[in-house]
Amino acid sequence: MADSISALTNSTSGTINSSQPHSLPATVSTEIINPNQLLPLPATVPTIPVKLNGNNYFFWQGIMSALLETYDLLGYVEGDIPAPEKTISRDGIIVPNPAFRQWVMRDKFALTCIILALTEEIGCNIVGLKTSREAWTALETMFLAQTAAQIDFLEQQWRNLRKEGKTVLKYINSVRQLATRFAQIGKPKSSEQINRAIVTGLGLDLEPLVLALSPSLTAMTTNELTNLLLHNESRRLSASTVTQSVMALT
Repeated sequence: MADSISALTNSTSGTINSSQPHSLPATVSTEIINPNQLLPLPATVPTIPVKLNGNNYFFWQGIMSALLETYDLLGYVEGDIPAPEKTISRDGIIVPNPAFRQWVMRDKFALTCIILALTEEIGCNIVGLKTSREAWTALETMFLAQTAAQIDFLEQQWRNLRKEGKTVLKYINSVRQLATRFAQIGKPKSSEQINRAIVTGLGLDLEPLVLALSPSLTAMTTNELTNLLLHNESRRLSASTVTQSVMALT
């Protein structure tokens, strides 16, 4: 690869010296790739633990964008680095463009990373696509509409969160799990939003506690709120046990 790119650099840049002036032919319409400006591709495709499964598009996209950017490949999938011309004119002769071969190699590596980060079911939808840009765009188109529907459904679930007969820990875990699903589709809930959802669903029997907590929800972490509610639940259970014991003795 290095020899090919070196050949391209020498031929198209003119290898300028005082004895043999040389200029770039007017027919050449390609950008010279400087190998020193490109990060080398790893020997193997990196392990990608998170796979796109249909419910985590924005979470997956964020991870993949970071990975591809690490290897200078994000521009390929986002269309910022288009393919150069397949051929160039060298001394009036049309020859293969080494820059195009380099582009294909890097683009195929990006495409492979994307494919290996999909479940088999999702991967079937991009079979036959030739470039990383095509695959990236197809997945984006496929999941944006689906994500919008997911947001509406999750927002309805968020509004309907209620503790009811659940323990405090089980109830708070259900709120956290739903908040995680929001984060996976690119709509994360803030700590304050999570806290308010928790206290809103506690019920009328805990209304005095809710009113007391409301001014502190912005500064309080969800873990702090959880500990406070668990402590309150423990006290209520202890008081209930004592009351039942007293009633049993009377």
